[in-house]
Amino acid sequence: MNKGNLTRAERIFNLIAPIYGLFHRGLEDNYRKAVAILQEHCPISRETRVLDVGTGTGALAGAFSELTPHVTGIDLSEKMLSSAQRRYRAKARFLKMAAHELDRFEDREFDVVAAAFMLHHYAADYRRQVLRQMKRVARQKVMIIDFIPHQSRLMSFLEALEGSHYREFMADFASDLADVFPSYQVVEFSVSSGVYLCDPE
Repeated sequence: MNKGNLTRAERIFNLIAPIYGLFHRGLEDNYRKAVAILQEHCPISRETRVLDVGTGTGALAGAFSELTPHVTGIDLSEKMLSSAQRRYRAKARFLKMAAHELDRFEDREFDVVAAAFMLHHYAADYRRQVLRQMKRVARQKVMIIDFIPHQSRLMSFLEALEGSHYREFMADFASDLADVFPSYQVVEFSVSSGVYLCDPE
């Protein structure tokens, strides 16, 4: 992704940060359920190190912080991060970083690397770059919460307004995962979304 596209993404997420804040409690409840699904396959202890990529207002990081104090959330948007820090400052560490900057972390630095409703925003080349970096820094699991194939004209319209790559994501994400990870499974989370559990090795 070129610098112009990243700047545009940062501008959009700074703009919509207050809207995300309105739905934060609902997101937090849903992400607790997603983390519970993860725990069936990868138990989370007080020693588990977690990275939340594209943390937004910190709802997923917050759900993880109820189980382990070793949570790091990264995001490109300063306003999203400000919201996350207000809520979880004492429970998680937050850094201003773009998703592709995971090369700043060591191999297998985290036990679990997660991302929620972030990857569908990006074009295929950038999405795969991020997936490869998530795989590299994960020791046990990569967990992605995002859309699963379904028919929704409303969602297509809303994501088009946001400027995401939703349609391309819906068509190509299964092959993206198959090309990057040795194995993965999908647990349906709702009519439109799922928890993708990926094995880094």
